[in-house]
Amino acid sequence: DYSGNSYALLRNSIEEFSWGLEQIDIPTGFEQYTTTLEMTLLPSNKHGKKQMLANRISAMLESTPLKIQQVHEKILVFYRFRSESLHEVDGSSITASELNELEELTRGVLKKCLIRCKYECDLNSNITWEAIKEKIMNELVERVKDLKVSGILPE
Repeated sequence: DYSGNSYALLRNSIEEFSWGLEQIDIPTGFEQYTTTLEMTLLPSNKHGKKQMLANRISAMLESTPLKIQQVHEKILVFYRFRSESLHEVDGSSITASELNELEELTRGVLKKCLIRCKYECDLNSNITWEAIKEKIMNELVERVKDLKVSGILPE
């Protein structure tokens, strides 16, 4: 149901995710999933990626305050692991269980984006991923603002 245009629009993120699935090295897989999330939910060359990514993923995937906070915290920890692995060449703190958790979170984001791509393609067959991504990011910015105002996410 999400082949064709929907898949084509999200192809780069899906391929990055698939490359993460193929890794036998836990830190490399972890880095690939994080890169997938950055490519999918963040603007290019933006500072404050860790907090922005945690805010957006938790706002996108969860609906209850507790679950939003749990995913937010998890992403912050996972991003630190990814930074240690990438910049300090130390991926020893990443477990297979954590890799699986990040895989599931990444899969959840991609599924939501595929659904959105299909919806947007049905409305406009000429729409680009950049236009859809902009809509998704703008909606997430508003949702994150609401979650901050209500005290669910930190300022």
